Amino acid sequence: CKGVVLREIPKTPSNYRSKGNLKDYFFEHKLVAIACVDTRHLTHILREQGTQMCAIMAGEIDETAAIEAAKNAK
Repeated sequence: CKGVVLREIPKTPSNYRSKGNLKDYFFEHKLVAIACVDTRHLTHILREQGTQMCAIMAGEIDETAAIEAAKNAK
């Protein structure tokens, strides 16, 4: 996994065994996350249409580069 899609990023750990928060874990493991996504709708799309190739990008986004990144994702 190189990225994670979340409905929201929890501000505090919810498990007593946790040694840190999710944001720090993503940073430490060099994972990209996108939040505020309607994950129920996304699940519906995936069930109806199957897996989708995608690219999570930030900042100035070149649409052509984003499409190529998604096509080349492994």
